[in-house]
Amino acid sequence: MLKSVIHDMSPLQLFCVPNLVSKDVVPCVPWAFTGTPPPEVCGKAGKKERDKWITRPTTNWQVYSAFEGIITNQRVTASKGTDEGNPPLKCHALIADIDAPVTDVELQAGLGRIKHVPNYFERTLSGNVRLIWLLEKPVSFPNYRFAQEWLRIALTHTKFDQVAGGFDKPAWEEPNRLYTNSGNWMVVDAGARIPFDLANGWIVETSEKHLWRKDRGSVEIPLPEVFKEIEKKWPAHGWPGDFEEGSQGPTFWLDGSASPKSAIVKPTGMFTFSSTASQPFYSWADLVGIDFVREYAAKAMGKAVEGIYHDGTTYYRTTGYGQWKGFSKEDVCGHLRVDRGLTGQKQGDQPSEVDRAVQFIQNWNGIDGAAPFVFQPRGLIQRSGGTFLNTHGRKVTPPAATGSWGPDGEFPWLSKLYDGLFDPPEQLDFFLSWLSRFYKGAYEYNLESGQNVFILGPQGVGKSLLSQGILPRLMGGAHDAESYLLGKSEFNSQLFDVALWTVDDNSANVDPTTHRRFSAMIKKMAANTTFAYHAKFRIPCAVDWLGRVLVTANDDEQSARIVPDLSISILDKLMLFRTCQKPPVDFPSRQQLTAILDRELPHFARFLLNYQIPENCRGPARFGVKAYHEATLLETAEQSSSSAVFKEVVDDWAKDYFREKADQLFWEGTSLQFLKKLHQGDLAISSAIRGLTLETVPRHFMSLKVKGFVGARSEGAVRLWRINNPQKRKVPGGCIPITSKPIISPPEEPAAFAAAV
Repeated sequence: MLKSVIHDMSPLQLFCVPNLVSKDVVPCVPWAFTGTPPPEVCGKAGKKERDKWITRPTTNWQVYSAFEGIITNQRVTASKGTDEGNPPLKCHALIADIDAPVTDVELQAGLGRIKHVPNYFERTLSGNVRLIWLLEKPVSFPNYRFAQEWLRIALTHTKFDQVAGGFDKPAWEEPNRLYTNSGNWMVVDAGARIPFDLANGWIVETSEKHLWRKDRGSVEIPLPEVFKEIEKKWPAHGWPGDFEEGSQGPTFWLDGSASPKSAIVKPTGMFTFSSTASQPFYSWADLVGIDFVREYAAKAMGKAVEGIYHDGTTYYRTTGYGQWKGFSKEDVCGHLRVDRGLTGQKQGDQPSEVDRAVQFIQNWNGIDGAAPFVFQPRGLIQRSGGTFLNTHGRKVTPPAATGSWGPDGEFPWLSKLYDGLFDPPEQLDFFLSWLSRFYKGAYEYNLESGQNVFILGPQGVGKSLLSQGILPRLMGGAHDAESYLLGKSEFNSQLFDVALWTVDDNSANVDPTTHRRFSAMIKKMAANTTFAYHAKFRIPCAVDWLGRVLVTANDDEQSARIVPDLSISILDKLMLFRTCQKPPVDFPSRQQLTAILDRELPHFARFLLNYQIPENCRGPARFGVKAYHEATLLETAEQSSSSAVFKEVVDDWAKDYFREKADQLFWEGTSLQFLKKLHQGDLAISSAIRGLTLETVPRHFMSLKVKGFVGARSEGAVRLWRINNPQKRKVPGGCIPITSKPIISPPEEPAAFAAAV
């Protein structure tokens, strides 16, 4: 007898979303739902409009499911590729869709052919029939495939497909299927339930037929080996008889589980019916620990997967030359077949050896990224809470057994070059100290921070040979970093594969903005140790880079402009060396020079390994070597800087200003006030300062303040600069103390206007 369900007060059982676009589910009672659908979506003719309507994000209706996902507030979804989806955790009811019109009389006759009476039936929006059977208690599943197998077995036993023609079997077998409510329901038997023991019996039958070895992440371990670990972890396990596949015993790993036969042994874990269990299946990793499983699985796969890693998109292994390289899945499968002897043929319904190896790599050899961590420990390293593959494969020149300096030593030509390269000669100790620390760290794969080096001198003395020939060979390679450091290119992945970056003297003629960026980058490359790395087709990550930047340039004033704008905060991060004025050696032909370097560099490398940094060259632990700045270069660099030009303007203005105010200790004012003062001068000065603006003046003043040439203080939101009277006594630091009382009157403009600076 079919009745209306308007007054049925059944408890919440199922789950729904408002439309097929939404992912968030809420509990619902589909047979209590009331609503009037748009007329155009009803009937068979309304299918096209119905599909548009129910997939519209603004539609607020009810689309329901009998399955509850592992993420309970999200709809059930199947996995796709590496996406785990939201597999079903529990089933609360069985739903049969009859995709054909059925009269009440035909339905009554069909229900008479089956044993289990449904609770409700629905006249769908298309005019067909949908039936619901509620379960006494929900049953649980270990994964999506298991749920599908259970639905097939349930259909075999219930024969619900015999109710009427048009039974939608594909919909029945998909736990992620959603059904659009029509609001047109009738009750058959609101109190009927499919018994839990029966539904659970189908679970047992499914578990016996389920191929556990195919489950994602499953590892099959000989049961005697597992049982040894179980006895160590749970001495009072109470397992009766042999621990073998299919044997039953207690759920010993859960407190409160009283049934003596609530668990079944499977090849890859334990299946349990215990009411205290939060999940129906516990893998060996869940029970005896991931470390044990990982160790055993690694031994089982042996050499087949050794040294192959996966970051979610790419597989990494070494080539025949020992270099790490990324490969596609197809390439790795070919490598496993050809080079590692695995078969790609399946054994019945079992996966092939290649398939198992690939699955193992994905499950257990996963990494968070692959990148070159230059001259750091090779292989897998831990950084930022993740596991990364260090793909850096370069090597420094291997050291010879001996290495002594001088004409009678093993590298006489290089000794002579270095002995005469620097002027004054005192620079050589600092350069060798810097290079020794650099080489030692790279050789021991424990590279540490060091200063960036500028070498200036005339043409033809050996600067380019040093930066493009000797040091790149010694340090395993180098890259021209001009474009990156000058801001001409953001592409940098190739740079992080070497420890030495070079910039040649053709980069000196740069505009002030580019030079400021270059100065900041030179400071950053010495001060920082971690940088963003993003190579094409690779997952972005942060890499450690503790290399060096070597800049060579001519020593004329124009070329010296490549030296960064010097301040106290950058001086400790760079070294300035000046070369001799004439070549210290006779330079042979290219072929002869190659032979000399082949012969002498290994001995020079040994010299660097044995080198003891002189006491006068020792610096703080951060860089290990004291920063050296050749005096004349320091002066030239300062004179060539943009702040030096501004200082000339300030000095010239101060002479004129204090000529009339000889008793005044200093001038104090804002950038705007100073700019106004400049433009109040004679026409010649006004023409010379035409390029100064309210944006550039504060920046120049700040540079002079850092160097101690001017003072500064804040007054609210206004920055006030101080320029000393050059005729008065100066105090340490180059300016009169901030605590001194200004002699001149307060600022000429309102503070609000000056604050705009």
